[in-house]
Amino acid sequence: MDDTPTRGCFYSDVMRQHPTDPDELAALIEARLTDPVRVEAVHTTGLMDLPVGRGFDRISNLAQALLGASYGFISIIDEENAGWLATVGTKVEKPSDRTIPASESMAQYVVAYDDAFLVSDVEHDERVELSDTLQGYGVRSWAGVPLRDQFGNALGALGVSETATRDWTETDVALLKDLAQIATDEITAGKTARDAARSEAVLNAVLARAPIGIALVDSDFRYEIVNETLAEINGMPVDDHIGRTMSEIVPDVADAVMALLRPVFETGEAATGVEVSGHTAAAPDVERTWSGSYYRIELADGPRVGIMIEDITDRAAARRRALSLARIAEALAKADSFDDIAEVVNADVAAYFDAMIAIVGLWDAGSKSARFIAADGIAERVEQATYDIDDDAPYALAARTRQIVTVGSPAERAERFTSDVGAALVAEAVVPCLTSDGSLVGSMTIGWNHPMAADDFPIPQLQTVGGLIGSVVERTRLHRQRRELITELQNTLLSPPCEQPNITTAVRYEPAEDATGLGGDWFDVVAIDEHRTGLVVGDVVGHGPSAAARMSQIGSTIAQLLILDTPLDRVFSEAERVLSARSIDTMATVAVIVADTQNRTLTSISAGHLPAILVHPGGETETLEPALRPPLCTYDRPVAPTAVAYEPGTKVVLFTDGLIETKDGDIDTDMARLLGLTNAVAGLDIEQLLDRLVSDVTRGRTQFDDLAALAAELY
Repeated sequence: MDDTPTRGCFYSDVMRQHPTDPDELAALIEARLTDPVRVEAVHTTGLMDLPVGRGFDRISNLAQALLGASYGFISIIDEENAGWLATVGTKVEKPSDRTIPASESMAQYVVAYDDAFLVSDVEHDERVELSDTLQGYGVRSWAGVPLRDQFGNALGALGVSETATRDWTETDVALLKDLAQIATDEITAGKTARDAARSEAVLNAVLARAPIGIALVDSDFRYEIVNETLAEINGMPVDDHIGRTMSEIVPDVADAVMALLRPVFETGEAATGVEVSGHTAAAPDVERTWSGSYYRIELADGPRVGIMIEDITDRAAARRRALSLARIAEALAKADSFDDIAEVVNADVAAYFDAMIAIVGLWDAGSKSARFIAADGIAERVEQATYDIDDDAPYALAARTRQIVTVGSPAERAERFTSDVGAALVAEAVVPCLTSDGSLVGSMTIGWNHPMAADDFPIPQLQTVGGLIGSVVERTRLHRQRRELITELQNTLLSPPCEQPNITTAVRYEPAEDATGLGGDWFDVVAIDEHRTGLVVGDVVGHGPSAAARMSQIGSTIAQLLILDTPLDRVFSEAERVLSARSIDTMATVAVIVADTQNRTLTSISAGHLPAILVHPGGETETLEPALRPPLCTYDRPVAPTAVAYEPGTKVVLFTDGLIETKDGDIDTDMARLLGLTNAVAGLDIEQLLDRLVSDVTRGRTQFDDLAALAAELY
């Protein structure tokens, strides 16, 4: 597998604008560094002879804090030497420490490009060679922009660097350029009141454009700088913050935040990505969750701590719900009796839906009558009674129609049903629990003690939990052998595609011909909304029951995140967070394509998975290259999705490696063969197309790996 870091579109655009050939770049560096006009401009400033000064410290500190980087710097470079005007994260104590040969400075590349110079990973970028100094600091990624004089001459660089790989964004570069302009003002305008006001205005603009809350506090935890975003989070005007302590402004969370800040002040070690929950004056009755990062900033009159705060309440709630669903799925997967099912329902299901009660009813083999496994607190007569499918009650209607039935209020119940079963509930939802072939085996009733509007019922989540319960009831009732049980669970999870407007789908799954016939390949079709459909295929490493179990957990987690409309660039990282919390670290490759039939786009992202095949209306075929990152559970940085437009009649085919790999074959050769076969059958409808592809793979040879395939036609 290629382990070169994936780069986003903006990074790639920047790369294409400038030379990358080492010889060509070296010649350009030599020409730019020795340009007599530029060298004269550098010497005219007198900055090469100045000590590291306060004038640039604030700018360098802001660069590091706003971009959340390990180091920040401002440097100037002539034809022979480079000198640091300001550094953050390193200590320059002696005058000799601040000067290095020009050939060892990253500023040489910025001056050569005369533009932003971005390095995502120094270990895989043939353009650069790190000096011993930067290697000693553990630098892995670097971003810098030109430091100019008032005439536009490139004097040096302003930038940041990281001890980890990072794909720099257009926003990162824009912030650096804004700060570089401030540095230019310092150089060209001196310390006049007019220029100081101008710099302050630019600084305020930088703070104002930041989408996160930003503050600077002193060692007494008093606010010195606060931007509008943080003021809105705290529910108080900016001016009311200045000079006041955290305990005065945000008393509910002050103790927790100050406990985080004390070691930052004492040790200088940053605290990043720390979550805190509580209340502020902005919404006193609503608990919010924030992610905060805290950095010590050294100023002449003492240290400060820079604070960056992001409200992640919705994201945290979605993560908690996904964790809860994964826990329910795991517990139900282990259940092997009706008592086990009841225990899971009582312990977790009601809480997952923020409900008063959750009940599971078991229908007999003929789906004519049912008895309920009741949660604690339900009357004994309800628990022991038998219920008929012809009753005039929500549970019976759900059983007859195989559809979820919701009742939002007592008035609605009285109007629609005559039975008093469930009358103690203000609102309820009854979910039919079906087997993989659509047979009714149970019903799940979720009850609330408050009225609910029709749009308030969490239908997708109800369907997911009901489907899980249905599969477990079926397994428990039939007492199948171990291989049959896991196979059935896998078939249940590989459910038929949902119906969506302007898109038709077809799916195929073929087990491997080994001792168990089990594997970790899966497909999924997820209805995100009426215009967007998630197309998913994945492959968990390994075979057998363990791989199948991990597949079900990973697949259900990704499907739930798509249902929750998680941004596509965060689906994999959020899935990793959920799975890590459950100690699930099995590596898996996954491909996700979101088909938007309203805007006619295909937006894709891949965690180490094979590219899909795009079949154009005219029959031409090509691979759909997605934004690629390493496999799931390798905990890589997010990457930006890739979007392409499509014409009506376009088909897209997703598949796992079982569809192309042969025992002795080469993957590139096998991929080319599949592309050619797809081109030959491009005119067939998607059902016939998949039949041809699968039959070609399985005909006349042993299937060493399981395979999953999904095709969609878009209108």
